[in-house]
Amino acid sequence: MRTALGEYFERRHFYKEIVSKDCALLSEFLGEAEVKCFVKVFLQTTSRKMSSECVEGHRFEMSKVVRISDFSTCYIPAVFISLSWHGLEKDSPIYPLRDTCGCSFHWDPEVAFFGAIKEHMERQFLLRFWLTKKCNSLVCERQVKSLLENKKISGAI
Repeated sequence: MRTALGEYFERRHFYKEIVSKDCALLSEFLGEAEVKCFVKVFLQTTSRKMSSECVEGHRFEMSKVVRISDFSTCYIPAVFISLSWHGLEKDSPIYPLRDTCGCSFHWDPEVAFFGAIKEHMERQFLLRFWLTKKCNSLVCERQVKSLLENKKISGAI
């Protein structure tokens, strides 16, 4: 039940609770290396033909987030984490197809941050597999059952 409730709150959060605090250039809130990374991503995802200068000159709706690398706060484009287009219509063509990533809901903040790190790692592993079509090894059902035997898990395997 708690897992289902957590999933509900995560989805609700991404659809309804991403709040834009400011409209700004990427460089107003992020370091040079971070700006370059966002520009690279946005140039790959935009539904319009854009130059890096155009993306760097675009004023995005920004949301406050916590970096998983060092738990510092910063502002990033809200479109990068919101599943809704509401209020983000001018940014959505730059990042049109989106899904959740790196979010975890829990009653204990430490567990939530650890869950967010695990969510992020899971996404990175899946992306690597999807992009390279390669994996280091396959785990058969018998191995999974053996690894999970006598562990605190819910649901059938």
